[in-house]
Amino acid sequence: MKNAFITAAMCLASLGAFAQTPFAPLDTNFSTTKVIVPASPLKYDALFVGNTDYVHINGLDSALAKQNHDFIGYVPSGNNSNRGWMIVNHETTAKNPKLGDGGGQTSFEVRWNASAKKWEVLPSIAGKKFHNVDFTGVGGTLNNCGGAHTLYGTTLTAEEYPPADNKALSSAVSDTSDFTIPAGNGPYSGKTIKKYQNYGWMVEANPKTAKGIRKYYSMGRYAHEGGYVMADGKTIYLTDDNTPSVFFKFVAKKANDYRTGQLYAYKQGANGIGGSWIALPNQLDSLLIIRDIALKKGATSFTRLEWVELAGNGKFYITETGNDNANHTSAIALGGNLAYHNQILDTLGGQAKDYKYADYYGRVLEFDYTTNTIRPYINGGNGSNLKTNFSNPDGLASTTIDGHHFLMINEDLNGASQNRMPAGPNNGKNICEVYFIELDKTNPTVDDLSRFIIGPVGAETTGGKFTPNGGTYFVNIQHPSSTNVPPFNNSTTIAVTGFVQYIKENKLYKETLEAAKVGDAKTTEEDAFSIYPNPAARELHFNKSTDIAIYDASGMIVKVERNTNITDISGLQPGIYFVQTISGEVQKLVIE
Repeated sequence: MKNAFITAAMCLASLGAFAQTPFAPLDTNFSTTKVIVPASPLKYDALFVGNTDYVHINGLDSALAKQNHDFIGYVPSGNNSNRGWMIVNHETTAKNPKLGDGGGQTSFEVRWNASAKKWEVLPSIAGKKFHNVDFTGVGGTLNNCGGAHTLYGTTLTAEEYPPADNKALSSAVSDTSDFTIPAGNGPYSGKTIKKYQNYGWMVEANPKTAKGIRKYYSMGRYAHEGGYVMADGKTIYLTDDNTPSVFFKFVAKKANDYRTGQLYAYKQGANGIGGSWIALPNQLDSLLIIRDIALKKGATSFTRLEWVELAGNGKFYITETGNDNANHTSAIALGGNLAYHNQILDTLGGQAKDYKYADYYGRVLEFDYTTNTIRPYINGGNGSNLKTNFSNPDGLASTTIDGHHFLMINEDLNGASQNRMPAGPNNGKNICEVYFIELDKTNPTVDDLSRFIIGPVGAETTGGKFTPNGGTYFVNIQHPSSTNVPPFNNSTTIAVTGFVQYIKENKLYKETLEAAKVGDAKTTEEDAFSIYPNPAARELHFNKSTDIAIYDASGMIVKVERNTNITDISGLQPGIYFVQTISGEVQKLVIE
């Protein structure tokens, strides 16, 4: 067996120069009019399409679904990964007399159909599939962007970019009369505010009833984007998609009751080490302008904080999406402090400190809530192969598979300049992708990212959410070009399945490859992989059923088969090939 293993190790080493995985990865010479994912075992199902599916109002009237799908909430039935309620934000500002002005949400029930091997939408409320979430009781919503999941089966939707006055609001909302905060909102009940001031909050909704519950004035008014509810049911971390941007934390007085509590702003420690939380006033007049108050109290200023996600390794990850013309002078004038990593960017190349700089790519930050340290985890930029162009991260989702923690990252390009798109037919176009990374890496670079999804031209990828078992990844394709292939000429919610199998295959391959390189043989003579006949011309047989990839002499994949002990090779040209199993065993093949 030793000699056989040495031969296999030599073959693996030669193949390693041509492919990172045993199955073909996504390249950058791609079509741009539809979603592309790696080949089997991955596939996707379209679940919900804007301006195509009809959304029902209280199970009665209906209208074409709104567009600009963003946050995805998934509330499983129990801890069920195969059935649950989904809720999708609409980051819109248009008037809609039927579905409600401004933004809003759509909810629907989904189920994995095991026999058909696909996700499907089920009839639910009043026998209808798609349901408009009714926010009339809270005064409507606007620019529904990111969000969060509560611990008791509801979701929080983030109202991003609050309008500055009623004039700015009038194009999106018909009724701009003053709004009185309804009962049930703690100390804010009964207070009257201008209509434009009623937008820019975190808003709770129940997907199972398609009803808005309340706005949380306690969490402050600013450009809400992401949120994460901690296991104590009290603490919520909140992001602010603005430049300058503040990182907030809300702590409720009572678990699972967010009407009252204390709001805090983050202040970074010297040289980016550690940090502290500044308590903020909870009077309504202060909460209406809470970002400015936070900066006056010395809060740290960031450049567009978007999603926030607690991964299985116990660390938070936050997307700081960047800004081509980042300007923090207003934050500094108020008394804020520029984040340490952005201070470095501000003075890069010996430039004078002026709090204005170009942050073309953005980054993913890592936040350790036990030490309050925030640091860049992975900076955007270009990979060494010039094909991985990671820019302007937005949505985040995480999952754990066999003890390995993974982070899925959505792109939302601020532009195509500065090599934010790879060279090729799509250079100059905004084509956003989804990358993932294993979080065992302490200081990763762009080279450590794996391209998972290529979105169609014009679209951002956003709202990513895993089922509890990590087997399905839901994601939105937002505002794609109208000339794309249907359904991707409209905003579309898709379900990508096969991720666990995909990770296990690729992870196992990499581990086996490394073991082979150091001579760490773990196989025995009895279970060694073999092929016959060899040479062969028509059919090739294996001594066991397995997944295999066949490479030609240059290292290119020419055939992939799964869970088989026989394959047809009659279509391959005569020559030398290599047959590799998913566990990394390799045999040389001669085709006559």
